[in-house]
Amino acid sequence: MSDYIEDKMSDEELWLEVEDHSIYPVDRDKIQVTVNNTVIFSIIQYIIRWDIELQPNFQRSYVWDDEKAEKLIDSVWNWLPIPQLFLLTKKDWKQLVIDWQQRLTSLIRFMLDKDRLQDVLPDTTFWDFHNVDDLQLKVSKSIFTWDINDKNIKITFSDLDKDIQRKFEWESLIIAQIKPTYTLFVGKEDDLEMLSKEIFYRLNTWWVKLTSQEIRHSLYHKDFMKKIKDISFSDNWRKLIPTWTQKFKSNPSLLWEMLLRAFSLLDTYWKEMEGDTIWRIIDNNWKRFEYFKPLNKFLDKYASISDKFTQQYVDDRINILNILLQDLNSLFIDESLFKHQNVTNSQTWKPRSNSFNIKYIDTLFVGLLNLYRYWSHIDSTVLKEKILDFKSDAGFIETHVSKPWSSDPTYVEDRVTTSILFFESLKNS
Repeated sequence: MSDYIEDKMSDEELWLEVEDHSIYPVDRDKIQVTVNNTVIFSIIQYIIRWDIELQPNFQRSYVWDDEKAEKLIDSVWNWLPIPQLFLLTKKDWKQLVIDWQQRLTSLIRFMLDKDRLQDVLPDTTFWDFHNVDDLQLKVSKSIFTWDINDKNIKITFSDLDKDIQRKFEWESLIIAQIKPTYTLFVGKEDDLEMLSKEIFYRLNTWWVKLTSQEIRHSLYHKDFMKKIKDISFSDNWRKLIPTWTQKFKSNPSLLWEMLLRAFSLLDTYWKEMEGDTIWRIIDNNWKRFEYFKPLNKFLDKYASISDKFTQQYVDDRINILNILLQDLNSLFIDESLFKHQNVTNSQTWKPRSNSFNIKYIDTLFVGLLNLYRYWSHIDSTVLKEKILDFKSDAGFIETHVSKPWSSDPTYVEDRVTTSILFFESLKNS
């Protein structure tokens, strides 16, 4: 049986879909792929001699910021896993970079001086830099010294000791070299270009990028983050989510990011009340946690802090959330809680189907979570009326209409404070 399968596979043809949507057969025996280790010094020399074309016409321009580039240098030096480099051999034996262009450009920015950079890098690389001095990459000295005191000291490759320079140059990278024979596509002269684009397309579209929340959870997954995620998959939370929205089908991690957003904003703007304060105890020190933009960076910071929450703090907040979700499920069985209200003017919110307002949800939950800190259960009729009134509250409409998509700290504080004060009025009713 194994022999039969092997024979059948040897006669098998590969099929590539090209731009004109026609399909041409490719004999896999005419494509040779070899994987080997090559030292960085050799790769850089190939690029300097133009034996490697760094930015073929199907490649985008250089888009990495210095932070990403610095992490690559750190990974190379400290032997952290790095994806392999894909090169395609042309008829003249020069190489096209199919995948790794951003990383190779980052290496060159670090290892070459600014004069050499101008000769080697494509003109498009300069578009995002105000001057040539910015093009040369400087990284944290701590990468090479492992000394935390050197973290904020930025150095270039030439600043390193000669011994360290040589060691870095002789670090090896895994290269997959694709060597086609000709002609691959029957009746097509542009076979190499078609093949390079097809491989590029597959390498860059056959994977699903991790969302911000998935990355956040992979880095910070102690008790608080774990329980937030568990609740996001619970029936009490899922039953509240409108079935007509498409957001969660393409990005299910948004379900637990919404809960994280509510808690992070609540921790930021809690007022001093009944002995509780907006100050958090982290490592036995009193520290103020304040909102800042962009939102993703703010949530990253909050997630990192959550790893240090005490067990009592975690249990109290999760208990509040569970009770709140139970009550909401008993009140809103028709998805009316999360139905989006589209602001048409400063006085009226008009419902609109097939849309979803996440800012409305996190603002609503900040007010409700704060309220449930004091009341374990609230009269259902009163609570439902209050939530529905919130959608038409003049104070909330004013803060939401002024900058409905803004992440400006002042705007965020206004809408969160409005929600807290709105629902705190129930305590006096």
